[in-house]
Amino acid sequence: MNLLIWNCRGALSPNFRNIVDDYVQLYSPAILIVMETKVSGERAKQITDLLPFNGVICSNNIGLSGGLWILWDSTQVDISELAHTEQEIHAMVSTNAPVQNWLLTAVYASPRYAERKLL
Repeated sequence: MNLLIWNCRGALSPNFRNIVDDYVQLYSPAILIVMETKVSGERAKQITDLLPFNGVICSNNIGLSGGLWILWDSTQVDISELAHTEQEIHAMVSTNAPVQNWLLTAVYASPRYAERKLL
């Protein structure tokens, strides 16, 4: 099982979807974590619906920074969200591998101290 973590620095780029498609073709990730998307809410859903993953958890960005997504291929893994904030997502990952369940935590700490200290 492959896990890909990418600090994309903005998911609104016209090339974002093509780059994700290329990464999926090259690495076949079961899980893709995208950080610093700078996109949340309905716009994040519109973008993630176009990506080649059928599971998604999105956290909201803080102003014009942050944003954290976990996307996965449900034929390879099952992910259950445990909790999330604007800076972190905690989830339980289930697979058919020898280690069947494990905890996944994705963190994108705010560059602003006032928000980061909440972690």
